[in-house]
Amino acid sequence: MNPGSRLKSEMRVLAVCGCTVSGLGKGTTMSSIGRLLKSCGYSVTAIKVDPYLNIDAGTMSPFEHGEVFVLEDGGECDLDLGNYERFLDIAPTCRHNLTTGKIFEHIIHQERKGSFLGKTVQIVPHLTDAIVNWILSTASTRVEHQYKHAEVLLLEIGGSVGDLESGFYYEALRQLSQALGEKFALGLVTYVPEIGGTQKTKPTQHGVKQMLMTGLRPDFLFCRADSPLKESTIVKIANSVQLPKEHILSMHNARSPYEVPLILEKMGFHDILLNRFGLESREPKTQEWANFVENLLQCSKDTELPHCKVALVGKYTGETDTYVSIYEAIKHAAAYYKCYYEIIAIDSTDLEEESSECFEKAWERVKAADAILVPGGFGSRGFEGMVKVINYARLNKVPFLGICLGFQAAVVEYARNVLNLPTATSSEFSKSHSDEKVISTMEEHHGGDLGGTLRLGATLNFIAPSTLASKLYNKAGFVLERHRHRYEVSGEYLNALREGGLIFSGEDNEHA
Repeated sequence: MNPGSRLKSEMRVLAVCGCTVSGLGKGTTMSSIGRLLKSCGYSVTAIKVDPYLNIDAGTMSPFEHGEVFVLEDGGECDLDLGNYERFLDIAPTCRHNLTTGKIFEHIIHQERKGSFLGKTVQIVPHLTDAIVNWILSTASTRVEHQYKHAEVLLLEIGGSVGDLESGFYYEALRQLSQALGEKFALGLVTYVPEIGGTQKTKPTQHGVKQMLMTGLRPDFLFCRADSPLKESTIVKIANSVQLPKEHILSMHNARSPYEVPLILEKMGFHDILLNRFGLESREPKTQEWANFVENLLQCSKDTELPHCKVALVGKYTGETDTYVSIYEAIKHAAAYYKCYYEIIAIDSTDLEEESSECFEKAWERVKAADAILVPGGFGSRGFEGMVKVINYARLNKVPFLGICLGFQAAVVEYARNVLNLPTATSSEFSKSHSDEKVISTMEEHHGGDLGGTLRLGATLNFIAPSTLASKLYNKAGFVLERHRHRYEVSGEYLNALREGGLIFSGEDNEHA
């Protein structure tokens, strides 16, 4: 069967790939294109392909790969899926993040079942066909909250063209482009460095050459640069890669990633892309988005606004990507309330030992904050620092939010210092029978594998009336919130904690 016949007849596909170096912003570029298309009234969906052998991002170190973004259906995914949600207001599923681990597992499972009827299973055609089928079947899954089928599929290929590990994905793209014809377009994110005041085009030319070697010709070049591309640079690139100069897009540094859809609009990219796809050209309605961007920018620099300093006390504070969703949530909240914000990232290990060189400075930064947020993590490193900062917040009535491990640390702190249980801890950190394990392993967690064995995804939570949580959720009786943890408050200590004055304002349907 022709792969094109399995795609919704009205759907177009724009694949976005990268070259030369990683980290150029393929995810932001693709999300921005999607935002612009949505502002024109078109519905979109998005798929991220990651060429690593992991099944998902769940077991990957946040230092190596950034945060694990949890989807509503429990998928543990690359942080680009979070970008898709924030820019596009869609709810992707775990199938919208295809990894080499997933597709290999699928192929091997099919081979063991005998689905290939004795054939020698090969990269081409079996693996590439499986990739194409995965993309097409996932593309038809409804992801918009209004349950509308997508008209445009945005497909991001991780890594860089020419990488050994992603070669078969480009072969699958080539097959898909042949099947879809004019319904398929390819964008390449390239790099244009500036040396001695001159914009250099060779990395872009070599990137296009690498793409041509896969049998694919890019339709658009999204050229990352520190400053807007000069007209002479655009003409030089267009001539060297044989593309219209209107298809050479200057993706220079923006004030915020959320400004990129507006930059694309100014260049008229919506008309260029819709014309390429044979779709009706529509005037984008971007005023609301533009207002949001201006509020966001104002709140990061206008010190005359009401201000709030938030201390983010965690285990992985060296890189912003490790807590990117928390950073973005604070930015969005500040833009909504028109509030100047500062995020003070503090490593929780610096708060533990007085002999540490960083101890005094770290505590000075904590005490300068208006609020404290302790996020999630795994392992005992830095946990005691979390407990100490939570104790400081409680005693000094500093607004505090604990997420995942941060919430568990709050329960441990209360048990130690209010219920007088000095050995209170979590079963994650202690196997001693003498310790008071106020945090225990969840019943549904099964031992053995680490990957995919947590409580994951949107979970029903009942909210106690007349609590702060009830006020924040507009007095809703229950909410759906995403979880990613394998530990919870031990039922053995629940009543004692309540009697000691600790309020549990939200519970799952088993305990409510």
